[in-house]
Amino acid sequence: AVVSTQSTGVRSQMEDEFREAEEMVERAPGDIESEEYREWLEEIMSRGWNEEVKELVAGRKKVSKRNLIRARKRSIVRRYSIIVPEVKEEFQLCPEEDDLTEEEKMKREVEEAFSEIDLTASIEQLSNDTEWMGEIQELVGSWKKVNHHNLSNARRRKIVRRVGEKYPGCSYPLDLEPDEYTEEELMRRR
Repeated sequence: AVVSTQSTGVRSQMEDEFREAEEMVERAPGDIESEEYREWLEEIMSRGWNEEVKELVAGRKKVSKRNLIRARKRSIVRRYSIIVPEVKEEFQLCPEEDDLTEEEKMKREVEEAFSEIDLTASIEQLSNDTEWMGEIQELVGSWKKVNHHNLSNARRRKIVRRVGEKYPGCSYPLDLEPDEYTEEELMRRR
């Protein structure tokens, strides 16, 4: 029976701290991008919210009200679970569900699309595949070889353009091996 009274006490302490965290964050200015919000962040960091802000920044997550409360609750749970391990199961706030920055959302979406690029077919098969028409025209139009390497590059550029339209102001650093030009084009350039 000792454990249950201890864990009940711990739970109510935790809920008080959760409430305090929510009240603290409710006082935040509305616009994350504003100077006021930055000043408010500095103020709460000086009052012991350092870890939470660092955790979000390191995870490329928005330092938004929702994420701050979630990060704060996670650190409260970590602290109390040392005394009562069961609270860990009870209050699960997965970091995976935090809101990501637009840049990180774009990065994940681009990389997921990259992982689905399928170039196992022969160039002949790909040339007759309507799905690759755009890339093939791009290569032929710029005097580049229609080979797997160039098709992969062209598809990656297309993905970055497409996904980028959803995230204005964000960019994805494309690091590609240069395209290979046709012999005719190389001769012409010499």
